Amino acid sequence: MRFNSPYWRAIRRCLFIFVAISLLPLALVYMVRLDQAYRLKGYEYVNESHLPVLPEDAVHTLAPIDVERVEKRMERRRKLLQEKCTEFGLDVVGNDTWHKPNAWEFLVNKKYHIIWCNVFKAGSSSWMYNFNVLAGYSPEFLQRTKEVFLTLARERYPRLSVEKLREAQNDSITFMIARHPFERLLSAYRDKMVFAIPHSYHDKLGRRIVRKYRSKI
Repeated sequence: MRFNSPYWRAIRRCLFIFVAISLLPLALVYMVRLDQAYRLKGYEYVNESHLPVLPEDAVHTLAPIDVERVEKRMERRRKLLQEKCTEFGLDVVGNDTWHKPNAWEFLVNKKYHIIWCNVFKAGSSSWMYNFNVLAGYSPEFLQRTKEVFLTLARERYPRLSVEKLREAQNDSITFMIARHPFERLLSAYRDKMVFAIPHSYHDKLGRRIVRKYRSKI
């Protein structure tokens, strides 16, 4: 009997497919367990909040003179912000979207008493990473995962109502990162249009814009 005949080649293909299908569930289980391990690796949990304890070498203390400089700089920024809000009437509570408090983009870390107002394209990727680490995701997991950082963050930082946000602000530091609006616009264009994933929504949108507005030579 010849083992190289079409009959035996078909048998070998069937066996190969059967083995591959049999191993697929085991591979999926392994990937899920590995994913969970990366979420927890390298951190010590000390309470029910499941938030990590930061290592000592991750905390850097400024010299007193540098602290004073930072405080003066931040005071100037707060003053400018208050002046501009008053100039455009944004410091008065109203019922429209410009004057009504919006808690949608805030991430509240109750353990470390810090609240971040996320402004996209203004350091948002870096700070989303930082808040994910504070929420218990390990750096190894964040480097390997294909999940969107915002999706991961919202698993640990649920959106709060305005009332709950104001309550959390009583014993926390609230901050946001500002960036020149033209730099934000350029960054968004490069990220979403120039380097868009092929065949993604932004890639298709960019092609439609080019076809419509770019002059044809």
